[in-house]
Amino acid sequence: MNCSDKFKNWTIEYKNIVDSTMNEIQKDIYKSYSNIAILSSEQIKGRGRGQNEWVSEKGNFYASIKTKTSLSNKHFIVSYVIGIIMYDVIEKYINEKNRIIIKWPNDILVDRKKIAGILIEMNTFGNKVEDIVVGIGLNIKSCPIVKKYETTCLHRESNIKTDVKIIIKQILNCYDKWKKYLSTETNNIQFIIDQWMNRSFAVGTVVRIKKDNKLVKGIYEGIDLDGSIKIMLDNKVKKFNNLDTVYI
Repeated sequence: MNCSDKFKNWTIEYKNIVDSTMNEIQKDIYKSYSNIAILSSEQIKGRGRGQNEWVSEKGNFYASIKTKTSLSNKHFIVSYVIGIIMYDVIEKYINEKNRIIIKWPNDILVDRKKIAGILIEMNTFGNKVEDIVVGIGLNIKSCPIVKKYETTCLHRESNIKTDVKIIIKQILNCYDKWKKYLSTETNNIQFIIDQWMNRSFAVGTVVRIKKDNKLVKGIYEGIDLDGSIKIMLDNKVKKFNNLDTVYI
């Protein structure tokens, strides 16, 4: 499948196999591209958040996109925008909105089963972000077996047939719609957080987080304007920026 395509202002590169689309897109040959997406049929070393591996079974969707930006602060907003984009793309295939949620910080669930994950990296110069690099994994045809959580896929949840070439163009279309909100204006941040929360689990949901290497229960209280998640623990609302995950 090694070939190139043009879509609007984007270059799309299709690969048969790479170690990781996130590693591939950072190669020198792609440095001059302002808007580029790389898809691969297979990944040898797919990367998830932190040190996690993304299980990359053939037939699912593995892509990275890179685009220029001028963000000088509030970098966290990128993760929320990409979460909204992936929710909206998946919603094209699953009409019952209450079945889909964004789980903080970067997973999309259908009926509490993981269908997609997002990895955000940024190329910076001083305090300024020059490139946003987004890795996206979406289960289309198969449901990888993962010990920590249940998974699902589009072919199991939807009767609408699709393929990777359709999905990448839906993602890029959606990105072009939302990219205007990637600014540092406070009103944009409030709007993005409100939109993200409308697609996530409800305020008041009982959640579990890892604290001092133990799972503890708390109450989800929303997202702060600084991008942190607010959770009530021991009758006090606390803010967290670096939780590995939130369990629901």
